[in-house]
Amino acid sequence: MAEIDGLTYAECLVLDPLDQNSARPLWEISEDFRGFLAGEPPTKDQLAELLGPALVSLVGYGLVEVRCFANWPSPWEEGVLVGSGRLAAESRRPEIWSRSTTRVEVLAVNITKAGIRWL
Repeated sequence: MAEIDGLTYAECLVLDPLDQNSARPLWEISEDFRGFLAGEPPTKDQLAELLGPALVSLVGYGLVEVRCFANWPSPWEEGVLVGSGRLAAESRRPEIWSRSTTRVEVLAVNITKAGIRWL
């Protein structure tokens, strides 16, 4: 686990909507962010460029955990933990941050005890 000296704005965008009672698919975090913006919303590519590296950092800090699900919603325990290598690649894909009816897998994020303390 990496040492935390503070969080970037993008990391806060991913962490802030989370609570200890429920996991959230990545598209919900993206939609929340877009909903708070005034003016022209960012493109899917821009969202992935901003939020993807932030998510990877938060996992590295041990503040969140990401799991892969065949269906959503599903119980958190049924998800498969996403390793750092796969997460680094997947989180930069724009489609993973947008709602889709054709998606085969759903990545969801949940805050850890360390993340709750950080909030």
